[in-house]
Amino acid sequence: MIKLGIQNEEAGKPITVEHTLGTIGYSEEVNILDLYFNHQISPGNYSLSISYETNISKGIEEGYFIKSVFPPGARRQESLLSYNEESDTSVQKREIASTVARGMVHQMIDNAISPSWWSHLWLNEGLATLLHMEILDEIFTEWRFRDLFVVQVRQDCFRLDTNFMEPLSYEVQTSSEIKSLFSFPIYVKAPVILRMVKHIMGNEFQDSIQTFLTIYYYGSLNPTYLWDMMQIYMSCGILDTLLTPEVCNYTMNDIMETWITTNNYPIVHVHRNASKLFIFQSEEVFYNDNEGKALPGHWLPITFTTWEELDFNNTAPHYWITPKNSNGISVQLTDNNGWIILNLQQTGYYRVKYDKDSLRFITNYLRNENCEKIHVLNRAQLIDDTYYFLMRGKVRYSQFVNLIYYLGRDRDYVAWYPMLQIFIDLSYFLPFADSLFIKQDMRYILKRLLYTLSYDEKVDEDDLTKWLRQEAVKWACIFDDTQCQQIATYRLKEHLEDPTNHK
Repeated sequence: MIKLGIQNEEAGKPITVEHTLGTIGYSEEVNILDLYFNHQISPGNYSLSISYETNISKGIEEGYFIKSVFPPGARRQESLLSYNEESDTSVQKREIASTVARGMVHQMIDNAISPSWWSHLWLNEGLATLLHMEILDEIFTEWRFRDLFVVQVRQDCFRLDTNFMEPLSYEVQTSSEIKSLFSFPIYVKAPVILRMVKHIMGNEFQDSIQTFLTIYYYGSLNPTYLWDMMQIYMSCGILDTLLTPEVCNYTMNDIMETWITTNNYPIVHVHRNASKLFIFQSEEVFYNDNEGKALPGHWLPITFTTWEELDFNNTAPHYWITPKNSNGISVQLTDNNGWIILNLQQTGYYRVKYDKDSLRFITNYLRNENCEKIHVLNRAQLIDDTYYFLMRGKVRYSQFVNLIYYLGRDRDYVAWYPMLQIFIDLSYFLPFADSLFIKQDMRYILKRLLYTLSYDEKVDEDDLTKWLRQEAVKWACIFDDTQCQQIATYRLKEHLEDPTNHK
């Protein structure tokens, strides 16, 4: 059972009342949490109590969320989250919701199963992060936790996952080696890899997790047990009907071995001729020093759609590129001027390098057609991957800037997120004279965006649109947009003269 309420201390007497966190009515959404925790994630009943207390001291009112999640008979744990309904931003509200949900899932998983050895710790952490993100996205749809997870966590994971980073699972013996496990890979890469597995399996993923936790409840966790459970659910049906027959000679354990025991990530190349598209796995990944390093072959789930299909929701693998299939795969083209986009919704853990013609066809479509017909996560992927190859000399600046020009009419914060991170990189070049053309290009894009967004917030806007405007205004001023700087100066003057009415 899940309970929610406020304990408001007035005259020393606690009173329980309904509370709404901003625009989010928690009391209306708790049934979804109940569904997840009692029916989809694990057996048994888990109790959740979230209370809101008001503490008035010296005229300052501050609220606290106190959460505790515990199965019957388990040790109860509580944590304190500070929250002020009047002054805290939507970002802080979102973080509170995320912290509460993550604590719920983590305690549930940690109380149910324990790693059989330290090197398997990543699975607990990965499941907790993935499941708490899924729960939050179901409850707070306007905050789009799933989409932001991809652009904030998955894409950042690429930047950190280099040859200097340890893999998810490796042998540890000493205390210092065990301590090193509590680092980037298990908190960031683990949920990203499990998200890929989720899209490989489809609906069977949730069922296999539930059965796994049921069978091994209070047991010791070994990832091999989970792969075996998933293999039972798949029964080679997906592999046999949708993928090449040779894959059915292997197990989920074979497929996952390389992903969890090696660092870095593969690159998929897309080359085309007049009639065919060739897709193959790169033998090297490029670092900042532009030197390549040979990588072991991965099992790559390949998904794609074309300008004719526009089906970005079918994320089950269309093909596999296997470690033994070094030549990759080929796809027949019905129109040699049409585009194809790989890695739908960024479900596979790899970057995509398009040849010049393939990238040009995608760019032309984004600039001249309805850009929203391409899934927002793939729009974000195109920007992030193209910038990556630009910085490594594999793509020309003109190709990159022609691609991002379309952003002037894309009002989606998720699509813009990788570009906002790129602005941070570009800002280091601004003090130099050669940055003039960069400023001009970025001003052009931001000016077009702010023309449609305007500088003023609207009452009915969602939080992500407000976040995008704040970032766009900030960067337009940094890139020396005259209009932006004039408006900023005027509003600062208003605030200094009358801070109450001009916050």
